[in-house]
Amino acid sequence: MNHYNTFWQRVGAALIDGMALGLLVFLAKLILNLYTNESEIVGRLLDNIFYFCYSFYLHGRFGQTFGKMAFSIKVVLHDDESQAIGFHNAFKRESVWILLTAISYLPVFRDLSFVDSVTFFWFLAEIITMLFNEKRRAVHDYLADSVVIDIRSYTKWEQSFYTVQKIKPESNDR
Repeated sequence: MNHYNTFWQRVGAALIDGMALGLLVFLAKLILNLYTNESEIVGRLLDNIFYFCYSFYLHGRFGQTFGKMAFSIKVVLHDDESQAIGFHNAFKRESVWILLTAISYLPVFRDLSFVDSVTFFWFLAEIITMLFNEKRRAVHDYLADSVVIDIRSYTKWEQSFYTVQKIKPESNDR
């Protein structure tokens, strides 16, 4: 089993994360009485703050969100798959979404579909990039020097076997 084939696990993890965060944000908005037309921008801002804090902290601290934990996938460093990405790379991983979200709050873009179009094309670039490279890395993985692996297929035996295979074999030219 190739431990980079994580596309459907990522989709499932995103659904779990979305439902969990959606419920959490719904309850927060209900408690704060943010379901009025006047508070729409505050509600959107709360949605985004919850998402970015959740994703940034869990990826930085554990290399996994709760959805990724449920599907046994983990974000690790590309060059050293035994290491989680840390907070610096977690921020880089989220940086484009943070930028696009911040731009969407500017008054000049509020009524235009420009940001929606850019976000859509960014999402397409992420999917296309992930599907057409050997390690299934999306653009945000390249930005953060990370890769998503299936940790169920990463046993201690395979780790030691992988290390042995990287050692140059002795020559039999005696």
